[in-house]
Amino acid sequence: MVPTKNVLNYSYYPGCSLHASAKEYDESTRALFKALNIGLKEVPDWCCCGATPAHNVDELLSLSLCAKNLELSEQVDGDLAVACAACFSRLKVAQHRLADHPEVRQQVEYALDAPLAVGKPVKHLLEILASDYGLDQLASAVKKPLSGLKVACYYGCL
Repeated sequence: MVPTKNVLNYSYYPGCSLHASAKEYDESTRALFKALNIGLKEVPDWCCCGATPAHNVDELLSLSLCAKNLELSEQVDGDLAVACAACFSRLKVAQHRLADHPEVRQQVEYALDAPLAVGKPVKHLLEILASDYGLDQLASAVKKPLSGLKVACYYGCL
């Protein structure tokens, strides 16, 4: 059993890639977090964040897609955990833009026909492991060191 400082639970936005071309990333993320006793509960009815193309085509569309996911994440307790670098970037950009520009926020609320809840912290999985869980605790949870293993990084939709 892995020791824990406290109970960590997160709402989880896997994004499109993790349900398709990067399914192994999703499976390994869920397995790791389960082994570390970190709760992940998928955001219900999430939609594509628009990742790479949406913000290049239509800012309102891009912000609305992200705002909808942020709103949906409010249904699940805990900060929002995001695996894909592109999804993480788009969600953080939307949060920042909507917080700093009331006129844009009003347009997005009109587009979604709902008031926005965009204040939930959005965290990348690595931030959760390094900061919330802690590197010392993570090191003590290692059962089989992976020294010498060749790995490949995942860039998401980038």
